[in-house]
Amino acid sequence: MPNPQYQPASVLDIVSFGYRQVFKILWPLTKLALPFLILCSVTMGALMPSYMHFSMGMQSHAFQSGFQENFVTSLFYGFLFFIIGVLQYYLFYVFLCFIQDLYLDTVKPNLFSYWLPQKNLLGLLGISFLFLAASIPASVILLIGFILLVLPGLAVLAGILFFMIRLAFTWIAYMLEPETGILDAFQKSWALTQHNFWRSVGLLCLILVIQGIIFAPFGLISIIITGLSFSLMGQGHFVFSIVYTLYFAIRFWAQYVIGIGGLIFISYRYVFDLEARKNATVSIVPPETGDFPEAS
Repeated sequence: MPNPQYQPASVLDIVSFGYRQVFKILWPLTKLALPFLILCSVTMGALMPSYMHFSMGMQSHAFQSGFQENFVTSLFYGFLFFIIGVLQYYLFYVFLCFIQDLYLDTVKPNLFSYWLPQKNLLGLLGISFLFLAASIPASVILLIGFILLVLPGLAVLAGILFFMIRLAFTWIAYMLEPETGILDAFQKSWALTQHNFWRSVGLLCLILVIQGIIFAPFGLISIIITGLSFSLMGQGHFVFSIVYTLYFAIRFWAQYVIGIGGLIFISYRYVFDLEARKNATVSIVPPETGDFPEAS
């Protein structure tokens, strides 16, 4: 798949470019995320009254005496939250496909067609499985390191972070060239970040700071809503559910449309930047003028 060529740019320019694109096509991204936003926010809002009653009763004598019944309830909530997590992952995949097509100028006329799975979904699932499988022994080693001594634990943590940053762009590398396979995507991410490790650290740290600024108001809102939960529940489950539905709708919108959307825009642009540096290519679309056409 041909990749657009971009002039190597500073980390600040790349991050600025990514978020400018997000706000430029904010409505198409919102429209694309609409099925997820409606389903998950309504589900979470409807669940919160009974879930908070359930959580408050977990340590009570009534909960312990009715362990079997409450165990089934725990499985029910766990299953629902798992389904929501799967939908969140799938929305990440949908955004990956849509934003890649924006870069390649091949956006589909019907935005909701991006919700149909493509062949590359299996490869992304394979990459996620490998990351998950690697995280289990890494977590055990990290725990042992901190139990033994602090310094070994810090050394293991530094090693884990090093590998995470070197392999952070595996998803993008696979999306751009799915025919090469998932192992080649790992190798490509490793090769692209070989001489750009600290630039990658700076990029990811800057993204974390911006994401923190974006989500800080929603964390404050969450604290306020939690503090008012008892009085809201006193007015009835319906009012309580409506408040939480609106809260989750706004939170998921900011988290995915702005947060994840910006992260994906920046990641694609950064991979093109790394490829340009590696191949010493000449830019044909600098970041200052490389805005995308309007998507409907």
